Amino acid sequence: MDKKYNLECPSFEMFLKNNEKIERSEKSRDSALDFAHPVDAGIIRVLDSPMVNKAFAGLVDLTVDAQYGLIFSTGLRIDDQESEIGDIIRHCAKTLEINVPYTVISSSITGLNAMTVGTDEFVYIAVSSLLKNIFENDEVCFVIGHECGHIALGHVLYHTVVSTMSSFSQLIPLVGPAVYQLISWPLKAWSRRSEISADRAGLLCCGDIYTACRTLLRLEAGFEAVENFDVDTYIQSTSDSLRHSQIGYLQELFADHPILAKRMEALRVFANSEKYYRLTGKRPFAGTELYTDEELNRRTEQIVSVI
Repeated sequence: MDKKYNLECPSFEMFLKNNEKIERSEKSRDSALDFAHPVDAGIIRVLDSPMVNKAFAGLVDLTVDAQYGLIFSTGLRIDDQESEIGDIIRHCAKTLEINVPYTVISSSITGLNAMTVGTDEFVYIAVSSLLKNIFENDEVCFVIGHECGHIALGHVLYHTVVSTMSSFSQLIPLVGPAVYQLISWPLKAWSRRSEISADRAGLLCCGDIYTACRTLLRLEAGFEAVENFDVDTYIQSTSDSLRHSQIGYLQELFADHPILAKRMEALRVFANSEKYYRLTGKRPFAGTELYTDEELNRRTEQIVSVI
């Protein structure tokens, strides 16, 4: 049996030998950061240095091996398959100018979900086995594009570090979680903005804002049909509810993802911006008023900000 399909969980080092190293040029990273949320782009430019990455890489390798090694060892590899989802993965990688990431489909990923972990050198995507059965191909393209966006933007190493900190904090009763919550506040604020950037990557890959919003709704609704849900109504009702929910409002401060309505609203602003049309080469309908880069940044931050 070929080693890369061995169902026994090998050491992480052995697992790495069966995968290609992800290499990204500075030009490719700069292209990705051009569509990122400006706060996210600024933080990545500061952190993305060989010294910082090397300091974190060993910890991340150990964490991925311990927490996710079984998933990536036993999951069915799909990025090298001649299939619809294989074609989608390769399309997203080409669109975002990254190497095709090692991707598996696994029943260990709960719900309708996907995840990306690793370092800049070795990065992996795991997709729920339910995803392809429930989602249309264009919706899968948004989900995979979102995950590939994290890779293109250089998020994966730092997201994995934050996840590791959370796990380690649980080892110290009472004090650990409290300390983690204190230091995680600014990290979560960055994480929420990095998700906005990755959503933009998903839109660039699927190419349609209606598809992107429908996919986000489906991630929330699960098996419920979402075609009849009105996005404007959902966004407005969510905003109204949050204004009357002080506890819910405070909980958002410690969330690593923006609430769904904010993600959709921010994505629609991006889809109606000069930047989006500049990046895609598309032409807007005659008479369409587009947000300038400054207006896009201001509106998006206004949407995403919690306080």
